[in-house]
Amino acid sequence: MRKTCLMILSGILVLSASDVVTASTLFQCHLGNHHTVTLDLSNENGLVYDYRKTGESKSELTLKGEDPYYAHILGTNWSYQYFRFEKGAYSYVIYNRNDTQFGLAVFHGNKLMMNKVCLGDVVLDKEAYVYASERVYIDADGAEYDFLVEE
Repeated sequence: MRKTCLMILSGILVLSASDVVTASTLFQCHLGNHHTVTLDLSNENGLVYDYRKTGESKSELTLKGEDPYYAHILGTNWSYQYFRFEKGAYSYVIYNRNDTQFGLAVFHGNKLMMNKVCLGDVVLDKEAYVYASERVYIDADGAEYDFLVEE
């Protein structure tokens, strides 16, 4: 059974009776401002947000062990989901619109300060993404619209 799980999940996310046993990158993309944003998942740190210059080893902002939020909004012909991390008055929102457009938005309070769309290939481990979304706080009803980035 365990070999079957390993093959199905391609070694990216390994499940056991206790929980996730290996770290995995569930999302990564390059932004138009020469930066990369990454979401990792591990037992030790939970969901980890990392923002750094592309190709650099030093992170400009890492948020780990913070209490991230998740929301999923369904429209008539569209969907929008995100993971949101808070630091002070700022929210860092990694979003997914219709599984075709991904990006990073930064809010100060409810004011959009930056929105960068992912360029090129996006690393997206859908199983890990769903797994993580089920294990973080859900944004309060109505709050998810505060972090909806318009097209």
